[in-house]
Amino acid sequence: MKKLKIASILSCVLAVAMLCGCGAPANSPSSGENQQGETGEHASVIRTVQSNMPDMDPASGSDNSAMIILANVYEPLITLDYDGDFKAVLATEWTSNEEGTEWTFQLREGVTFHDGSNFTADDVVFSFQRFKTIGEGYAYLFNQVESCEKVDEYAVKFVLSEPFGPFLNIVPQFYIVSEETVLANQADGSYGEYGDYGKAWLVTNDAGSGPYMVTEYRAEDRVICARYDAYWGGWDGEFADAPEEISVIGSCEASTVLAQMTNGEVQLSDPWQSIESIETLDEQPGIDISIILNSDVQTMMLNTQKAPTDDVHFRRAIAHLVDYATLANVIFEGSSEAVSPFSSLLAGYTEDITTYEYSLEAAKEELAQSKYADSYGDYTVTLVYATETPAQEKTALLIQASAAQIGIDIQITGTPWLTMMDQASSPESTPNLFITGLRGEYKEIGSNLYSNFHSANQGTWQNTSWVQDPELDAMIDDALATIDYDQRMDKYAQIQQYLSDECFSIGLYQVGQMIAYVDYIYYPVRERALEGLSTTFMQGWDTYFRDFRVL
Repeated sequence: MKKLKIASILSCVLAVAMLCGCGAPANSPSSGENQQGETGEHASVIRTVQSNMPDMDPASGSDNSAMIILANVYEPLITLDYDGDFKAVLATEWTSNEEGTEWTFQLREGVTFHDGSNFTADDVVFSFQRFKTIGEGYAYLFNQVESCEKVDEYAVKFVLSEPFGPFLNIVPQFYIVSEETVLANQADGSYGEYGDYGKAWLVTNDAGSGPYMVTEYRAEDRVICARYDAYWGGWDGEFADAPEEISVIGSCEASTVLAQMTNGEVQLSDPWQSIESIETLDEQPGIDISIILNSDVQTMMLNTQKAPTDDVHFRRAIAHLVDYATLANVIFEGSSEAVSPFSSLLAGYTEDITTYEYSLEAAKEELAQSKYADSYGDYTVTLVYATETPAQEKTALLIQASAAQIGIDIQITGTPWLTMMDQASSPESTPNLFITGLRGEYKEIGSNLYSNFHSANQGTWQNTSWVQDPELDAMIDDALATIDYDQRMDKYAQIQQYLSDECFSIGLYQVGQMIAYVDYIYYPVRERALEGLSTTFMQGWDTYFRDFRVL
């Protein structure tokens, strides 16, 4: 029997930089058949569990399960390689003018979509128009982009309204759809001549050009994808042992995951299993554990538009009620203590800010300065966490117990993630305290600053502090418009100090991502980390299955 050695494993990877269905066994690999055959070989299939069914539309998907599908089924113009450098995908080269307001991309020729249609500049222009018009998912990252224009059959130009320093960093979040496929599958909707822009059809189908294509969508269960045989990158040589089929299963309940992995029905777990579940999985023959420090910071956002968290001193008191060491070293062993809501792995991160230590006395001192000093006991502070990540209940209970010691009443509610997303739509429906995982949509702090605190992105699960501060908006806009890298980093640091003083959110711990996987698959990020190599990637690309191997 094995014993998980988290501390020793983590020591191998702390220096590594990294961005961000319960089917019963049946008679086919797609339905959950044990993958060990009579010959001892394994079927060329990898199934992973996630907390929910993915939103497969590139114009709206944004959470972890969605990004796994998008990274494998669709393609951006460029992405990041494992070393954190920009990598050509559907574009082969790119240039900009001196001001950084025009970016031209030369496109790859000979690419076909899963429907067999040819990829051209028209598809990029159409995809961008659709992306911006629908305005969901990561469309907000492209607010400065006025247009995407066709230069010729295999070149496009993005025109920005103003300079945007991290522009190349956001391009990987824009995935290309087949114009022909989408137009052929429109339904009635609110987008004029485009009807519903193919949204209903893309819930269960794909219009991508990626290495895998959707073959089956089982509602409330899983998405099944198979290799796209005509993929432009090919399947020869090093890619011959990549899985022939992949599945994303929309359930990560601990006992089910244990049974599925033990029976060979699942090969890769989600990253939200509790330490107890991970230890149990690690004891099973043929199952190993990957632990890698990533850029996901578990964060508690504080609603500044709802009493009593509308008061800065009350918010600071809450920050002093978090036992950071217990969270990072005991409850979520393998993680590291968070200095702020931002990952130390993102460019522009600074520790030179106001920090909050666990201290009941310090919390009392802040309460004494609060406008609720004489009445905070009259309020019930609401706190929610996602039921799909039950380990977060321990976080909530730890904070609740500390708060009770000084007379603050915290009401905890475990809530389905989709319901939490709905609650985030208005300050009235958003609870006082909202626990979620935040990671950069690109590898600079500016990503978090905009998505988590700019008023233009309010009404999303990433921005539940409801900060309405024109001065802060202007600071963020100015930093992002700064082309000079060093100057941009300095401005990021100033904003982080301001946010820390105001305590709009609290970084609970920086996640040491723990994922169980069967030992007959080659898991590239895990292997690179153990070799001391960099593993920087965009969200979802740690499970880019074309780089996996079924051994």
